[in-house]
Amino acid sequence: MNKVPFICPICQEQLEKVNKNYICSNKHLYNIAKEGYVNLLINSKMSGDNKEMLIARSNILNSGIFNNLVDKIINIIGKLNINNILDVGCGEGFYDRKILKFYPNIKCVGIDISKEACKIASKKTNMIDYAVASVTNLPFKNNSFDLILNIFAPHNEIEFPRICNQYILKITPGRDHLLELKEILYDDVYLNQEKIYSFPTFSSIYEEEIKYQTMVNDVKSLFQMTPYYYKTNPIKRNIDFNKMNITMDFNLILYKKNKI
Repeated sequence: MNKVPFICPICQEQLEKVNKNYICSNKHLYNIAKEGYVNLLINSKMSGDNKEMLIARSNILNSGIFNNLVDKIINIIGKLNINNILDVGCGEGFYDRKILKFYPNIKCVGIDISKEACKIASKKTNMIDYAVASVTNLPFKNNSFDLILNIFAPHNEIEFPRICNQYILKITPGRDHLLELKEILYDDVYLNQEKIYSFPTFSSIYEEEIKYQTMVNDVKSLFQMTPYYYKTNPIKRNIDFNKMNITMDFNLILYKKNKI
């Protein structure tokens, strides 16, 4: 497998792994945590998802209600001639592990601004490299990855084209995503705005909406894994949820780098 192309977020020099550290030629040193991830985040104030949110997300992802989306991602990757993937906003690494199971020869790397996320992801496997890092300052050399995977996470229109040499796969919530949950929580239900994203030097080559209803037994965890939980009145936050059918709605766009 290819060597992970981490660079120093301060001076952009190549990082070399020495014992339990990464170090650059300018002697900037980054400790590798006991779980296996490295913290390359310069701005320590950025925290990302907390432990409660990550545990809730793990419960939901492992329940199988996102399997239709997982299957589509696996199918698309199988049609691309790629050697490595960077998952930007990897969370606890659920999608990375699914990819590795189907394509063990593809090198996966994940970054997230959440230290807790990288800690959980690294505990799950030592076959995927994880780093705490910001999407605005990705610690990789130009054209380091064949595919950037970006699922329900922030992107950067400058950094993505810089480090990616083939494809960007971006997945966002569709218009009706979690509609039934919103109907319980809010008097004035709003639908998700479907935004158009673009990346310089890349063009969209495939678009699809993945929409279905599924029975959710643990609605409370589904609620806790979303930003809605922290924006909702604390009284409604603690209501008892019954199992229910909920709409899953995703917009998937695959971009390809333009030929010069």
